[in-house]
Amino acid sequence: MRFTLTIALLIPISHIAPAAEVHWQGVARAAASYQPEQPAGEKPALDALEKDHAFLLKGDVFQKDLLETWIELKRKKEVDPVRLRPHPYEFFLYYDV
Repeated sequence: MRFTLTIALLIPISHIAPAAEVHWQGVARAAASYQPEQPAGEKPALDALEKDHAFLLKGDVFQKDLLETWIELKRKKEVDPVRLRPHPYEFFLYYDV
């Protein structure tokens, strides 16, 4: 611990300051104006991925059949079982006494 603090004290501030010079007001404005669109759930996300997955095929990162199989598996094992069963809130609304 002392060794780390000693080394930190030996680094001149002039070496640290240029990296810390960021125009935070501009960054904050850009971050506030950026609002990414997020899918409403897993099904719309899978639909969007199925519709546009060309970026994943560039550079042989993934193969098309792998993506199609993965999307099909996600639908069968995760999306459909949730869609076919009632939500716990439905039990509260209709069956709670």
